[in-house]
Amino acid sequence: MKLLAQNQLIGTSAGSAVFRDLFETEDGKRVSVPTSREFCMMKERTLPNGSLLPSYDVPSIFDKYRLN
Repeated sequence: MKLLAQNQLIGTSAGSAVFRDLFETEDGKRVSVPTSREFCMMKERTLPNGSLLPSYDVPSIFDKYRLN
């Protein structure tokens, strides 16, 4: 299998997200392998005062939710 993307951040549903590795098999089939637990992206982006961060700290979020 060929690795297409490593620790790619993808939305799953209603504000949730997960990191994954994406592979492609020899016959062209794509296989997604989660590398983190699912989490709420809005929670990661919202500051205690309710304002939103202008961008995500992706490495920090991955470290927080990654699978061991």
